[in-house]
Amino acid sequence: MIWIISGPSSAGKSTFIEHALCREITHLPSDAAVIIPGREANVLSRETNDCFFHYNILRPASFVRRRDKGTGESGMVGTRSDVGRFVDDPKWLELVAMEAPKKAIVLVTDRATIVQRVKERVIREKQSAHAQERPYNPARWLELLDKIDVDELYQAWCAELQRHDIPQVLIDSTDQNYRALKHIS
Repeated sequence: MIWIISGPSSAGKSTFIEHALCREITHLPSDAAVIIPGREANVLSRETNDCFFHYNILRPASFVRRRDKGTGESGMVGTRSDVGRFVDDPKWLELVAMEAPKKAIVLVTDRATIVQRVKERVIREKQSAHAQERPYNPARWLELLDKIDVDELYQAWCAELQRHDIPQVLIDSTDQNYRALKHIS
């Protein structure tokens, strides 16, 4: 089973993967592989099974390129219309094309909590146990969060999961009590 642990940046995906409730829901062992799209050390293959797919649902909107007319510099910025454009993410398309069974956990929290966590965050998830920590870029995610409606983002994500017949459970990740909001459908 591939368990998609999803939510926007700083929703608590990595923390949840390490929590006992995650093990209780998924029945995956504590040493199950964690695939993070876009990281060289994390590759999906036909043999991929019984793992976590650590998915930032802001990822597709972060691909949109913007040209700053004043400086000519480009940056990663999404817009309200970019919310829910999961078909633009090749790593997501690669995952849904796989025949392995999939279920999803959607970590839900409010915009204010996400923004606070983004501002406090210093490092990104490691690519592997032996990799060095890499700095987190809060400005990138704060700029994107300013342009989107978080509720619309969650609605678009749940619709995408339903479109691919991926059962889902919604978990409140505002704190580490992880209260279930919706059970697997």
